[in-house]
Amino acid sequence: MKFPKQMKPHVAVKTKVVQSHQKRKHLNKKFYTSTKWRKFRKSYVNAIQLKQMDMATQSKIPDQQKLEILSCIPVCEHCLDRYLKGFQPGLNQGRELDHIIRVNPENALNPADQWGKPLDVENVQLLCNRCHSEKSARENIE
Repeated sequence: MKFPKQMKPHVAVKTKVVQSHQKRKHLNKKFYTSTKWRKFRKSYVNAIQLKQMDMATQSKIPDQQKLEILSCIPVCEHCLDRYLKGFQPGLNQGRELDHIIRVNPENALNPADQWGKPLDVENVQLLCNRCHSEKSARENIE
């Protein structure tokens, strides 16, 4: 099948996006396999679990919601917020520790780096696979 000439540049752009994604993935591996990141991730997830358990047991939400939260801990932070506001019927377990402001994985552990703060609890959130994919897709469009 032969494509019109105006479509050929679009195909080349798509190839660049794939190559860029592969390069980013390689750079991410260095940071996300580091001991600092693994320890930070573990401590953040533990803190979120405790916070969510306290919130579920001590808040004035209905018992059914408390049980659902306790059964999914650690809960995706976006899903939990939407669930408590009544916008979402259920919860998903948080599996991805996402940087709110993207970091430069190549220089993430360099204190002089001006990118997002990679090991700051204010710059991360625990998300389920769905919420993480949606957020990543929005960022890639921007």
